[in-house]
Amino acid sequence: MSTTELKRLQTRLAELKNELTAAEKEKAAVLQRIGRLHGQISGVEKEIEGMTHREIVVSEHAILRYLERVAGVNLDEVREKILSPSVRKYIDELGSGKFPQNGSETGKYRVVVKNRVVTTVED
Repeated sequence: MSTTELKRLQTRLAELKNELTAAEKEKAAVLQRIGRLHGQISGVEKEIEGMTHREIVVSEHAILRYLERVAGVNLDEVREKILSPSVRKYIDELGSGKFPQNGSETGKYRVVVKNRVVTTVED
């Protein structure tokens, strides 16, 4: 074997090793991309699942409109029961707070007020 032949083989070996190193780097990048794509696919599948198999919800607004329009509940009367003269007096004097209401037909409850807005009613 001549030195020229040896040199040619050594050069070829170095080239092949460099090519292998480059291919391994490409492989790592592809595996990383595959992992990212699997994660994205999983996220989209969960989103689709959540949109197609979730429980049907009836909004508070829809319930309120049903009570008013179908069940015939007079909302103005309900407002007046919530904002009785005693509760109005509490709001005018104290502003925000939880104010007792002792209605004869409705029983005892508290009206919760924040910045002159009734936010809820508690038993």
